[in-house]
Amino acid sequence: MVTVTDEQLLKQCNALADDITLLELYADAAEEQVEVDTNCKLSELATVTQGESGSVTSYPRKITLAVLTLVSHWYRNREAFSTMEVKEVPKTYNTLIASFRDYSKPYRS
Repeated sequence: MVTVTDEQLLKQCNALADDITLLELYADAAEEQVEVDTNCKLSELATVTQGESGSVTSYPRKITLAVLTLVSHWYRNREAFSTMEVKEVPKTYNTLIASFRDYSKPYRS
């Protein structure tokens, strides 16, 4: 998990600290999904700057928000489907990552 912090995960999901292990699992999976959907490694999207305490890696805000969107969706919808309705990934996620998609490379799954 490199794009988001534990504090961001807890706030996004309005979760208790007891759930942090589950949220970190979701965040790792969300970052993998962003890599698949953008066809780019997260390291390719990162910006590294030199600060007083060493190098600092940051990611575009859209990527951070996309990860948080997926995590909160998965956290709130833990079953694949329910008898009431199917819960799809919010359109917001696709909108956030669309500009990062690298069409010049073969698609990875």
